Amino acid sequence: MKSCERNYQLKYPTKIIFACGAISTLPGIIKNEKTLFVIGKSSEKNGLRDRLNKILSGSNFIILCGEVGEEAPLESVDKIVDIGRKENANILIGIGGGSVLDATKAAAGIIPTGGQVADYFHGSSKIKSKGITFIAAPTTAGTGTELTENAVLSDKKTLTKKSIRSEHLIPDVAIIDPELTFLCPPTLATNSGMDALVQAIESLVCPESNNPSRALALKSVCLILDNLQKAVAGDNDAKIAVAEGSMLSAMSFSQTGLGAVHGLAHPVGIKFDIPHGRACAILMRKVFRSNLEKIPSLYDEAAKVCGLNSSTEFLDYIEKICDSLGIPANFARYGMSSKDFPFIIKNCRSRSMERNPCSYSDDEIENILQSLS
Repeated sequence: MKSCERNYQLKYPTKIIFACGAISTLPGIIKNEKTLFVIGKSSEKNGLRDRLNKILSGSNFIILCGEVGEEAPLESVDKIVDIGRKENANILIGIGGGSVLDATKAAAGIIPTGGQVADYFHGSSKIKSKGITFIAAPTTAGTGTELTENAVLSDKKTLTKKSIRSEHLIPDVAIIDPELTFLCPPTLATNSGMDALVQAIESLVCPESNNPSRALALKSVCLILDNLQKAVAGDNDAKIAVAEGSMLSAMSFSQTGLGAVHGLAHPVGIKFDIPHGRACAILMRKVFRSNLEKIPSLYDEAAKVCGLNSSTEFLDYIEKICDSLGIPANFARYGMSSKDFPFIIKNCRSRSMERNPCSYSDDEIENILQSLS
């Protein structure tokens, strides 16, 4: 054991609630504070607005629906910020997928500080103090942003996708209610579940990993691999297990960072309009194999908890699951070609790429992209 593995600091929301029906605890949390809800379009279609109106009867709240575009564009954040300031909101609650939560999280941090989100996204300003109270409730089992200090946003004008990051952005309360994922369509359940799986695996082998993060990551890998196919097929018990696996994945990677898959997924996803989890699942095939070539036995620990004998067997296993879920083996259908490589390489050098267990030159990244084109 490396001595540094016993030197770590863990940062999580003040309260994490994992339970079916946990969304019904909201009245006791917000009390009579002026509260602004941001929910996704699909959540409204699934009856969430009506349910909130019923359980929050008598509370002082406003519900915004459909204000967040895909990949959490900067304009969506500014819209929430402007409304939050106008309404003097004390609490901001995001209920939805990763884009809804990321945009709402960023808005909660920015509302009292002044300025617009572009100031923070492009680095001219930093979030240095606590924003208004933020509560996150995911409706997908995947991104884990309900537990992290990152808000992943996108600038559609420059085709840039990256995080603004501050410990002051960590949600005050994370409500993980698996029932909110029950109506998640199969494709979205697949993409978000694969995102959670990749996050757990990248956290497990990250140089910043420690004993708690590895324990969480390993349990996450088991839960997701054992249940994702059944969850996508509609099994609610399996959906509960995947939701827990996603939560544990976030508890792990929020303390360690990620890796090259996520470093590449951001520019690839925004360039070709590919859902983030789908981009991760496709990139995972080649990146994990390339990692293993550089560091033999890298995934042996994950293999062992899955009852497999080697890192190679583990990668074979997760690729079979990808195939069964209809995830393509490359980006051919999305039109990726060599002319796109310079943009991807230029924009992949993020913190996630830095946390990969091995480094890659630009030429090596180009070779990975070529094999996936």
